[in-house]
Amino acid sequence: MKHIPSYILVLVSLLQSVYGQQTNSQNYIISRIYKQAGTNANQVDKVNIQVQYMDGLGRIIQTLGVKQSPTGSDIIQSVEYDALGRQAKQYLPYVASANGAFQDAATAAPIWYTTNSALLKADDLTRPFSETFYESTPLGRLTGQKAPGGKSANSSLEYKVNTTNENIKRYDFSSSLTSNGSYGPGQLTVLQNTDEYGKVVRQYTDMLGQMICKQVVVSPSQTLSTYYVYDDNGWLRVVLQPKYQIDANLTNYAFQYDYDSRGRVIVKKIPGSGITEIVYDKYDRPVMSRDANQTARGFWGFTKYDALNRPVITGEIQLSSDRVTLAGSVDTGTEHHEIRNNAATEGYTLNKTAPTNATLDNLRTITFYDDYAFSKGSSMSYNTASGYGTTPVTSPKTYSTGGRSRVLLSSGSMGDWLTNVVYYDSEYRTIQSVRELYDLGSNAVERISMKYLYDLAGVVAEQKTEQILSASVTNTHLATYTYDHADRLLEVKEKVTNGLNSTSKEAFTIAQRYNTLGQIQSKWFHSTDNTKYRHRTDYTNNIRGWVTDGKTVYKTLANSPDKSIFAFGMEYKKDDGNYTNGSISKVQWQSKDESDFTAGLTFEYDGASRLSGSTGISYANVPYPNKESNILYDENGNITNLTRSGASVDNLTYQYTGTGNKLFSISDNSGNDTGVKNGTYSYTYDANGNMLTDGNRGAVITYNYLNLPRTVVINGKTLAYDYDASGDKHKYVGAAMTLKYANQFEYKRVNAVDSLYRVGLNDAQAVYRNGSLKFEYYVKDHLGNVRVVFDETGKIIQKSDFYPFGLEINKDNPVTSQASRNTTNRYLYNEKELQDGTGFLDYGARMYMPEIGRWTAVDPLAEISRRFSPYVYGFDNPVRFIDPDGMAAKDPQKSWVQIILDYLGFFKSPESTEEAATYTKRQENFNSITNSLVKNGEDLKRKAGYIPFFGAITDIAQGHVEKDNTQVVIGMASLILDSFPGAGKTTGKIALGLDKDLFKFAESKGFQTYRDFSSGFQKDKILSAIQNGSNELHFNLTGFSHYRYSKFDPTGHVTFNNITNWELHTIYNTPGALERTKFYKFINGSYQEIPKPF
Repeated sequence: MKHIPSYILVLVSLLQSVYGQQTNSQNYIISRIYKQAGTNANQVDKVNIQVQYMDGLGRIIQTLGVKQSPTGSDIIQSVEYDALGRQAKQYLPYVASANGAFQDAATAAPIWYTTNSALLKADDLTRPFSETFYESTPLGRLTGQKAPGGKSANSSLEYKVNTTNENIKRYDFSSSLTSNGSYGPGQLTVLQNTDEYGKVVRQYTDMLGQMICKQVVVSPSQTLSTYYVYDDNGWLRVVLQPKYQIDANLTNYAFQYDYDSRGRVIVKKIPGSGITEIVYDKYDRPVMSRDANQTARGFWGFTKYDALNRPVITGEIQLSSDRVTLAGSVDTGTEHHEIRNNAATEGYTLNKTAPTNATLDNLRTITFYDDYAFSKGSSMSYNTASGYGTTPVTSPKTYSTGGRSRVLLSSGSMGDWLTNVVYYDSEYRTIQSVRELYDLGSNAVERISMKYLYDLAGVVAEQKTEQILSASVTNTHLATYTYDHADRLLEVKEKVTNGLNSTSKEAFTIAQRYNTLGQIQSKWFHSTDNTKYRHRTDYTNNIRGWVTDGKTVYKTLANSPDKSIFAFGMEYKKDDGNYTNGSISKVQWQSKDESDFTAGLTFEYDGASRLSGSTGISYANVPYPNKESNILYDENGNITNLTRSGASVDNLTYQYTGTGNKLFSISDNSGNDTGVKNGTYSYTYDANGNMLTDGNRGAVITYNYLNLPRTVVINGKTLAYDYDASGDKHKYVGAAMTLKYANQFEYKRVNAVDSLYRVGLNDAQAVYRNGSLKFEYYVKDHLGNVRVVFDETGKIIQKSDFYPFGLEINKDNPVTSQASRNTTNRYLYNEKELQDGTGFLDYGARMYMPEIGRWTAVDPLAEISRRFSPYVYGFDNPVRFIDPDGMAAKDPQKSWVQIILDYLGFFKSPESTEEAATYTKRQENFNSITNSLVKNGEDLKRKAGYIPFFGAITDIAQGHVEKDNTQVVIGMASLILDSFPGAGKTTGKIALGLDKDLFKFAESKGFQTYRDFSSGFQKDKILSAIQNGSNELHFNLTGFSHYRYSKFDPTGHVTFNNITNWELHTIYNTPGALERTKFYKFINGSYQEIPKPF
């Protein structure tokens, strides 16, 4: 039975406080999130307690995470407002033994940081707060921000109108694109953002609120201008990349969109790819599509839905009809959905909706919801593992319960179906998943069982993975997790068993320790008893939360001094000593037993924050030789020149003549075959923009319909890949070995037997060598690059250094090719797998070529960053950014301040209106182990079903309206604003957006939202509200990435996690809805209207 949240309203005179310490002269709210049923309300290891203090106007002025520090003290954050009620100052979190009582942060926070209680980088501990500045006008607009730290510089926003000298071109669209001179002075408003590094970005908006142009200032003589062109309906028709201003070729340098009469995108083209066509049914669901390669093959992709508009089937079918004909045929259909047919493999009827002539052979993926009545073998049933006695629910409504995915063979034909099932407990947490394994035995299955620490919260205590290859062979991985009272990970114990020869290995692979704020301070590797860890990595951050140092040490004896295995240090300094905008100015490192840095580089950037070069730092008067320099780019960010040194490694010139963003040829004039071979080599591409031939490697590549490689023929040898239709890689057949992939397990085919080869662990791997299992550990730098691999005894078995764009520096044997290096550990740059035989790095969605700093295929999410070429890696700043899955670049460093605030549920720091990197541009925590734990349960849900659509891999949203075991107690002293839910709402003004900010947003504006609808949280009610022409729509984009609102995925079912996808799709495609929509973000303590993002 699911637990319903309880909300209790109590006057302060009646309140029994958390510890009798609430400050009754202040308004406050106490929130308790119960992790265990029947728990004492003040038991901090079973209840997360937060106290929020408000001023008389109902504004939050302080938030305390009661007893949430690792030391058992409170974590406190405060804000200050100016005389006009705007958030002017936000203090960094600090720690005090407050027991929930209000604190004077203005006095306490500076003292706490000055004494360096959090053991931060000691060179700058002043100004433990950020400031926000506003103009002195009735508009009160944001004019600048200053991040924490005495070495922080201001970033600024200026509001202007355009001038004649700016020469902003005017493009219009009727039936085609036309150029109509330039905008006259004063016709556009200009928002100019200057970041801390002095980098300037300008955004030009017309009087309709449409962004016309975005400019990045590279130098006084060069700007990169991206233009956005709309038709008379306000629909975005063309986006012109910066290179278009040099070469006015729409095919090569423009994103193009066509619409039907209902405002739905029916044709789109991305630079580097051919045309993608989309067909919708009368319910606005995309039901058929084809990309350029499918068009050439004569195939259409299709999606079928169930009664709740959930995608349940995808496939491909050969049809000669064009888009117009298919659209007309679909419109005449009378059926809304397919019906469950549990006796059949496909599990549904296939003749109700288009295409009505589809058969089982046409299907690629199948997804089931709500129950377990679909056909599956007995091996897929729930099986209670020892110690995992939870009973699954029989009908987990709205959840994906299983699915099937077709194997895509390297030959180009279809293989078997792989079935998977997911089971949930009464709290709708994943407790077991079962799936069939490919080519590992006729009845091979994987069973993952989950045990939770609490009966309510989803904190994983134990996870057991069993891969049952036969009746006599079962390989297992068992992970046990230990946490502190606030559920911060402390230790991971892992055990791997090789069932073929009954060998096993068990150890505490990782232990983590934290400073008083809860920031990771040290990570310990390998112990058999959880006490004698002899390898440790210590981290230091600056006051901005950026990593500055990471040093891994070992002990020869338990009481001996620390000795270095590897260490790195980083700086973020401009020439004046102040912080940069997050770009890294210097990296140094040292190796085993060295007492100080012995290698390092300084980095230079152009005005667009693109890496322009590096310079070796001198040690003992000898400069470090291995660097990449003289890096030049075209207007779209394609590399045009790159010099790689050690010896003279590469001197590269890139040519794109006539091919747009696609590389035509590359020349190396270094006289050295390391990296790129000396000479000139050409490249060719298919209609989707996938690289077909690589002259440097002598490779010819073919692809499956997901744009993933099927075969690579190189030097007369064929390398082959088998995937499934969900995009998971299952098998690689190379010239020297055959590997099979099954989740974290890898098998190597030896003498016709699939032998356990590798198991991925937390920052480690288990490998089977010489008749026994061995644990090997990874030491990584700030980008997740694996720099050192050492074994259980501390012996270093692999060391790797990299050039900035990812090519490994091979000092021992410079003539060794990238493809044949590192047989000990293949997971290297960004911890991505080096592909045997080619030297590609597999990021998941596509392959990367580190020797030239480019991808083999177009970015599946190219529309996120339209200014850049879809082949660019990491925004051309590989020292700072990574690309976790090959689809979107991210900054791996998330401010520890925001990590803490996110963890405790505190309000967020103010966000800049500019997406360029500023101190608020934070994304991922570099500590991946915690992220992997959080993902465990969700990954199992997602394995239940994937929907490949529009040529990309899009997994079904598996989220749900989570039960919230929350109790809220409100103490009111002099609260002026009415804070009762639903009170004071303005009828006809509908608030939409992301869940965790939505209700706060609605309350602050007095708008209606989901819970005010008569039937509650139901998709049809929301859809009706959007389509009702009399409603004003107010969309809260706080917490959104550009991915979220550029994707326009209307296929999701009703969940907090996915609702906004189809909301935005409906707004975008409902005539008049976009004009009725205003967009907001949480900026400087309040929700402020921002320009339309599209």
